[in-house]
Order: sequence, then structure tokens, then C-alpha cells
Amino acid sequence: MKDVHKIKETLLLIAGILFISAGIACNEWVLAALFSSDGIIAVSYRIIIWIADVILISIGFTLLIYRRSLQVHNLVLLIFSVLFCFISFVAFDFFRAYLFLINSRFIDMGSYGNIHVKDYYLGWKLKPDSSGRHAAKGMFDVIYEIDHDGFRKINNTGNPDFSIYFFGDSFTFGHGVSNNDTFSNIIREKFLKDKINIYNAGVNGYGIVQMYQQFLNIENRIKKDDLIVFTPIAADISRNIKDFYFPYFYIYSNFIHFENYPFFDKGVIRPYKLECTTYNKLKLLAFYAPYTKDVWFKINKRFISDTRKESMDMMKIIQHKIEMRGGKFHLFFLPNPAECLRRTYSEDVSGFGYFDIMGFFPSQKTELDKIKFTGDEHWNAKGHEIAARAIVETLINKNIIDKKYLKEPE
Repeated sequence: MKDVHKIKETLLLIAGILFISAGIACNEWVLAALFSSDGIIAVSYRIIIWIADVILISIGFTLLIYRRSLQVHNLVLLIFSVLFCFISFVAFDFFRAYLFLINSRFIDMGSYGNIHVKDYYLGWKLKPDSSGRHAAKGMFDVIYEIDHDGFRKINNTGNPDFSIYFFGDSFTFGHGVSNNDTFSNIIREKFLKDKINIYNAGVNGYGIVQMYQQFLNIENRIKKDDLIVFTPIAADISRNIKDFYFPYFYIYSNFIHFENYPFFDKGVIRPYKLECTTYNKLKLLAFYAPYTKDVWFKINKRFISDTRKESMDMMKIIQHKIEMRGGKFHLFFLPNPAECLRRTYSEDVSGFGYFDIMGFFPSQKTELDKIKFTGDEHWNAKGHEIAARAIVETLINKNIIDKKYLKEPE
């Protein structure tokens, strides 16, 4: 019997030492060196690491101190206590996510909803010949005008030498700025001659899948020498039903009313009906939990196909269709202020053939604050001016647009 107790004490001693060693060894600096390419760990990961370290070391010391008197039922109680603490932490994190989502619900935005209509394939689209007021207290109060084609209105002339179409999300659409202050309109009015027509096909909230479908809807308009320019932000790559969080955030926030969301299936777009089930609500909370969301994102990625590759496939299909019509396709990833500050995109954009214009934007916070809205990462009119210049200079320098189409400097 004494030998059995001796073996138990030895095992608990070894276990205690291992737990303490694991807690000390698995610190944020060691893990950053081993697994982070830039040596930086996100705040949410750091919090989880420190909590895990404290738990491991606490269990280790408990096993060392009480190894002689520790009974099986006490060990079980310890395990359940640790589980209870972990579950309580996750529940608190989910509650924080719930508060964020509640506060993110859009209630009073003026007549902003007037410019959107439901669409079976796109989810939502801009309503032709409409206008709406979008107001955000302390940031902006603007009128959006939509033309008869369902694009942000730009005053084009007839019989152009060629046309340029911009496809994108709220940055391309011009969230918070007037029609005159969007980068597409600035390009039209300030940089290029009237021999080129410009169309702004950006729509708030769109991901790559929706941009792909929207392109298919206007494909027959493309003529020889027309230029199709996709200007998404990097985050648009993960705005799809498989990555889940963004479509469900949009439908939960009441920002725009819609029912279906496009699903890319081997080159074909299929509508997917969004369901507000208990499981989906919990899943949404997990993806917006401030401390553990990165863990849930990693887990989700293991169970879905490579949506980044799907975005690349869509770009290749679009390019092929455009070139078959004698047009040209080009891709820019528009950098938001947070990405300019870090000098890196939020998603992996390697593998995409794109023009990088991040270098045109400032990298200091004080300067970045001047080109965005307070409390909102979207560009203000100054940000759109930088984007317009960056896009035009890039297209000119790459010999995509001939210099003869440039307006003379005023």
C-alpha cells in the first residue's frame, strides 16, 4: 500500500513539474518567435496565452503542494473548477460580443435605406434613380445619388473613347462622402479628360463574391478597350457565406434588409438563404468575441474550403471574360487606415495580381486621422483624393492609360 502511495506522489510530482514547466515555457515571447512571422501576437491571443499560463502553473503548484494528501475526488473537483473558470471566461467574452452587436444595430440613418433593394442573387443592390440621406452624428451628413443603371451618379458625356468601371465595396462607393468626393468622380473631374466615361459600381458591404456577380450582370456592356478595375479592400476576400461572420453581421445589424446571400460554387453563383437560428447566433457571437474570436476563426478555417483561392478563381474568370471582349482588367487592394498604420493588409493577398498603392498613403497615425472619419475607418474626402491620385498615377505609369487622356494641371 505504501508503494502505491509512493508511486502516486511521484506521478503527481512529475505532473506538477510538467504543468509548471509548460506554463513557463509557453509564454508569449517564445510562441511569437516560433509561430509569428513578424514576431507580433494579437492582443486577444496574448490574453488567452496568459490565462492558459496562469492555469497551467496554478495546477502545477496545486499538484506539488497537495501531492501527498490529494484524493481522486479532489483532483476531479480541481478539473471541474478549471473548466468552470474557462466556461465563465468564454461566456463573459460572448456577452461582450453581444453588447457590441447590440450597439452596432443601425436605427436612425436618415433615408439611407431608400437607395437599396433586395436582390435574389446579390443579396442587395443599389436602386436605380434613387437618392438617400446618410447621417452619422459628428462624422458626416450626406446625400447619395444613384443613376438609372444602379451606379453612384457621375456626370459623364456621350461617345467616349472608352469607359472605366470601378467595382468594390463601401470604400469604392464612397461611404460618408458626397457624390462629388468619391475617388471615381475625382478621377473624372480632376484627372481625366471627358473622352473617358467613369462608372462607380461600388456597393456598401460587398465582398468579392457579390462583386463577381455584379460584374456578370453588366458584362454585356463592356466594349473594346474598356477598363474594368476592381478596387476591394483585403477584408472583402473573407466576406462570403463560408467565412460566415460578415453576411450574418450585416443581416443582424439591420444595416440593409435582405434575405439571400451569393454562394460561389465552381464558377456559378447560387443564392443562399440566411437563417437566424440559435446556432448561427452563437457562431456570430464567437466571431465577435473580443478575446477569443481569433481562436474561433482558426477553427472555422479548418472546416471550410479555401475561400482565398475561390476569390482568386473569380478574378481569373473575370479577367478572361473581359479580355475576350477586348477590354482590360486590373486589380487594386484599397488600404484602410488601420492597414496603412501597420503597413500590411489584413488578409493574405499574395497570389493575386494586383497594384499596391499603400505607399501613396501616410503611415503616421496623426496623418491618417486627417484622411478618415473620427470613429470610422472609412476615408473622408481627403482620403478619396489620395486614392484618386494613386490609381491614376499607377495606370499612367503602367501604360494602361495613355498620357494624352490626362487633363492639364490647373
